[in-house]
Amino acid sequence: MGAIKFGTDGWRGIIGEDFTLENVKSLSEALSNYIKNQSQKNPKDFKVTIGYDTRFLSSESAFLISRILAENLIKVDLSSYPVPTPVISYTTLKNNSDYGIIVTASHNPGIWNGIKIKDSNGKSISEIEANLIEKEIQNIKSNKNIDEYIDLEKAEQKGLITKIFPLKNYIKDLIKLVDVEKIKSSKIKIISDCMHGTSSGILPKILGSENLLIKEINNEGNPLFPGIKQPEPIESNLLDLSNSVKDQKADIGLAFDADSDRLGVIDENGKYIDTPYLFCMIADHVTAQKYKGPIVSTITMSSMVDKLASFHEVKSLRTKIGFKYVAPLMEKSSSFIGGEESGGFAYSNHLIERDGIMSALLLLESLSYSKEKPSDLLKDLNKKLGNHFYKRIDIPIEKKNNINNINQFLKDPKISTFLGKKITKLDKTDGLKINLENGDWIALRLSGTEPLIRFYSESSNQKQLDSMLNEILKKLGISIS
Repeated sequence: MGAIKFGTDGWRGIIGEDFTLENVKSLSEALSNYIKNQSQKNPKDFKVTIGYDTRFLSSESAFLISRILAENLIKVDLSSYPVPTPVISYTTLKNNSDYGIIVTASHNPGIWNGIKIKDSNGKSISEIEANLIEKEIQNIKSNKNIDEYIDLEKAEQKGLITKIFPLKNYIKDLIKLVDVEKIKSSKIKIISDCMHGTSSGILPKILGSENLLIKEINNEGNPLFPGIKQPEPIESNLLDLSNSVKDQKADIGLAFDADSDRLGVIDENGKYIDTPYLFCMIADHVTAQKYKGPIVSTITMSSMVDKLASFHEVKSLRTKIGFKYVAPLMEKSSSFIGGEESGGFAYSNHLIERDGIMSALLLLESLSYSKEKPSDLLKDLNKKLGNHFYKRIDIPIEKKNNINNINQFLKDPKISTFLGKKITKLDKTDGLKINLENGDWIALRLSGTEPLIRFYSESSNQKQLDSMLNEILKKLGISIS
């Protein structure tokens, strides 16, 4: 079994290799020790909210974590059913829990599972805390068998574990934050792709109305995530949704990853909207209608974000990839909206953590206010801010793609021009971002959640965009065939 290491957001591993109940046990013991040792607070005064998604071993792992915390006299609020990660973040915050735990591998393929840990505000724990918990894991000396920990029923009888039903209050609060009645009266025809994950049934509960047609596809929980490479709402995984939108003449297609913290969108023509531009569409709406303040995003977000901020006369603030970096910057800058290229966006009046459901509702609110189609909203942005072409490609790290060459290039690229254009800045904030004199850019970084190298690029010209990606792959000797 591999060592437990925290990545961009929590710990993830391949089921049966790294993600095992024994490793879950070790992490749970380490977290129990960390909680007990970090202050003078009595363990009985701590509370942890726990949830899980629809993957293999998710419920079993959540039950085991709950039992181990209860064994250590730490109280647990345990979800009675699979829930989105933002529901656990929300419940952790609203129920005054000290931590939130969700068993999920988010958007990773079905052979993966993992554990995300949230702080008392519902956001990802800091890098410092993650490192301290990792150190606790190394000190674990427990030889207890899994069946020796207190069982769920006994822990419930002792008041150490409380079964909760967290969706009701989460939905109730979302309805207060978005103009749901306006959305209902707009008669927007929506198709929602649940990607066999935790979003199933939530939008109909929020927007249920005879005036509004919501159809869900792939809404049966299935840990195999059939028909898609992984439950990530990116273009290559949304062919089913695209066809459904076109066939049924829907106004919009909404897709959520397995734990519902990310949003992907298909417009009324069946065309995928790149997530950086989706972020700008929502940011434009909330900045104009709700709160005028700094816009926080990661370095791989579109340069359209900076132009949008300038248009609204607010600051554009950038940070490393991962919400453990985005959230603190949102707090520090009193920002209303923050996001990363992956489709995870946060709103400070709700959570300083990604929520795909909230993002979907705000986008629908924008459409209902403007009475426009999704493609029209994007066209409006392009008119205001100029045309942009964006692309991300993910390539598995294999023997043929020498990781040493990649690391060396990230460390010292030894280039001053790229495709004949002068390089104005080599940004090493997170991986490497190459900024060119004409405003085009290309970035590459090793994924913090999967064994992949990710490439991101943006240009005002589609042909130039393709040339930039081909050139960087050529420089690294990477083949995608």
